[in-house]
Amino acid sequence: MKSIKNIIYVGFAVFACFALSPGTANAQIPPPVCPGPDCSKVVTIYNNTAGPIFAVIQAGQQNPDPWLQAYFNNNQQSYGQTHLSRAYVNPENGIAPHTHVSVTVPWYSQLQGDEDTYVDWYNGCRIYFFDTKAALDAAHEIDKDSRLSFTDGSPRVSCADCEKPLTIYSDIAGYDDTKVPFQLVEYTFASVDTKGKPFIINLNVGYNCSYLDQIYLPIALEPSDEENPTAFGYLGTIQNLGPQPDKNSFRDALNEFANAFGWPQYKSALDNQERRPHLPGTYKVLVDRVDVDEKHEVSHFTTPEGTTPPGRAIRDLIEQWQTCTSNNNNAVNCPKF
Repeated sequence: MKSIKNIIYVGFAVFACFALSPGTANAQIPPPVCPGPDCSKVVTIYNNTAGPIFAVIQAGQQNPDPWLQAYFNNNQQSYGQTHLSRAYVNPENGIAPHTHVSVTVPWYSQLQGDEDTYVDWYNGCRIYFFDTKAALDAAHEIDKDSRLSFTDGSPRVSCADCEKPLTIYSDIAGYDDTKVPFQLVEYTFASVDTKGKPFIINLNVGYNCSYLDQIYLPIALEPSDEENPTAFGYLGTIQNLGPQPDKNSFRDALNEFANAFGWPQYKSALDNQERRPHLPGTYKVLVDRVDVDEKHEVSHFTTPEGTTPPGRAIRDLIEQWQTCTSNNNNAVNCPKF
């Protein structure tokens, strides 16, 4: 088996490490030893916090799927996936404090009795992290009745350290961050040239810690030096989760920022502004403002003062946008671009 180890750390937890970013296409480079039935990578998830954490590995939707076309050396079939596929890691008790689990992720799994033939675990995937069982259960509610089955002999997502074998579920839609607090990372476990007939360049990994939509948990991830010696190191933060008395934790920093700038926070039943601050990204706030002002919908957010957004920072941003897109003399104060 050609196994590629990866490591991820989460501030409230630390999780496994991924491989490095995609390499440059070069048709003269001999193809990698992988693929094959045993082609896989290992993601090790570390929990550095005082409580359990919960992780879900999600394969994406794509049709056609050039990664599987390259794997099977056949671009006459689409190998597409029309639904998401999710593997829940220790969904009952989570990953215990100060422990870790290692999940083996194959390139693909072959489905049985499903409209899709394959799950592609290498192309455009996510790992979600939850810090409460209630949040995980709320997220799982949308797919719990859609368990997937696999053909005999199909490669599977597996975890020798886990309490039970992993079960896989399907869903059309992603998790709703306005109802469920979570943090995610994203990965692609191979480099594929998609110009013309797709082919595998190498087995490096593209990865990121995604704080674009929201910021909720401190997560860091890094590639395996053994498999990716030119990797640029970890992304994210391993800052203590908190909050804590000395005001030097990740959650203390979020609270300080939200209070200083009147930054909106999510207000679902699972959110707690003081103990578990959950902050939306700027574009999420602006879209929410459009929905409130133009569609007369209820805002998904509130400010630390308990008012409906926008807070000071968002008001200033909207005002600057209006100023910089007008023809008045105040435009001279706008950033050049």
